[in-house]
Order: sequence, then C-alpha cells, then structure tokens
Amino acid sequence: MNKIKENRKQRGLNQRISKDWLCSGFTLVEILTAVVIVGILVTIAMPLYEKTIERSRMTEARAVLNRIQSAKRHAMGNMECFAYSAENVTSGRCPQFQHLNIQFQTASGSSATGTTFSSKAFCYSLLPGGSYPNGVCAKRLGGEYAGTVFVYNGELDSQTDNIVNNVFLCGGEGDNCAQYGMENTEGLTCCN
Repeated sequence: MNKIKENRKQRGLNQRISKDWLCSGFTLVEILTAVVIVGILVTIAMPLYEKTIERSRMTEARAVLNRIQSAKRHAMGNMECFAYSAENVTSGRCPQFQHLNIQFQTASGSSATGTTFSSKAFCYSLLPGGSYPNGVCAKRLGGEYAGTVFVYNGELDSQTDNIVNNVFLCGGEGDNCAQYGMENTEGLTCCN
C-alpha cells in the first residue's frame, strides 16, 4: 500500500514539475535583448556582405571583359581591323558581338549582337568612350555603384600585334573606384 501511495506522490510531483516547465517562458526583457543583439549583428554584417557581393560582381566583369577582349583581338586579326571605331564597325571592317567566338547570355536571355549588350549587373560594349578605342568596357547597372565604368585596355601595337597596356581602368559617375581598390580615371564612358 505504501508503494502505491509513493508512486502516486511521485507521479503528482512529476506532473507538477512538467506543468511548471511547460508554463515557463521568456520574459519580454529577454526577448527584446535577443532582438537587439540580432539587430546589431545584422547591422555590422550587412555592409560587409554587400561589399563582398559587389567585389564578386567586379571580378565577374573583369573575367568577361578579358574574354571579350581576347575574342575581339582574334576577330580583329581575322577581319584586318586595326583601328576600332564606330565607322569601321558599321562598314564591316571591325567585328561585332555576333562575330566573336564566345557566347553570352544577355539580360533578356538572347545572345549578344551588335556592339553593346547587357547582363543583370553590367552593360558591356566593344566601343568604350575616351581614348581607348581598342579596349572593351563594362558599366555597372543599378545599385549603389551604378554608373561605375571599367575598361579593359588591351591595346594592340599595330606593328607587333603585342598588347601594349594590359590594364583595367575604373572611372565613370561618382567616385566608386575606391570600393574596388582602383584609382578613378577621368573621361571613361561606356554604353552611352
């Protein structure tokens, strides 16, 4: 009989403990503290995340510009185009995107034709403005760094067919080049 009473007592105690545990919760102060801590962490992490994303976009643009420039040089050699200009493009002496031996998916999903095409983040052009006619360029579309222009200046020496300046330049609207670790070059335009 004592064992039955002890078992009932123990069950009652267990039920009371489990009810107390189920009914317990967090106080409003504890919840607000947790929300504030999460908010601070997000505030610190978000700019770093955005910079990382922007740098990866720039890296992508550099890779695409390098591919475009390489294909452009190859096509220019095949078409005997030594001075890249709008006149030489319209006359057929210099290549357009459809003559380059590379495929691009544009923002609309079709292949690139003509001298300009756009992806989700950049507008690419075979005809950069300024004093780099044989270079290729990309202009940042949208976001905080919209209007930033990158030019890959793979200028060819007309006598030796060697690259004279193998550099990436940054310029355009605003002073966003510092974000990419580059100096601002005046007079760069692209996709006008």
